[in-house]
Amino acid sequence: MESIELDLRLKGDMANTVRELISRGYSDSEEDLVRAAITFYASQLGLISPKSLHKNILRKIKLSGRKYSDEDIKQQIKEIR
Repeated sequence: MESIELDLRLKGDMANTVRELISRGYSDSEEDLVRAAITFYASQLGLISPKSLHKNILRKIKLSGRKYSDEDIKQQIKEIR
């Protein structure tokens, strides 16, 4: 698997935005936030299809061994709206 290592410095409003997103629970860490932002940007540009993202998420859930009931899923959707 190919790998890219970044040394990223953010200042001012951008740094404050990152801190705010993490404090609100949108991401667990700066690294995860950057990964999510790249994924979102690529999906907006059409480089990654929503269908492939969904398949990938389902695969990861299956590999994790976690089980979600319909009520769990409804609650999660309610919380993010």
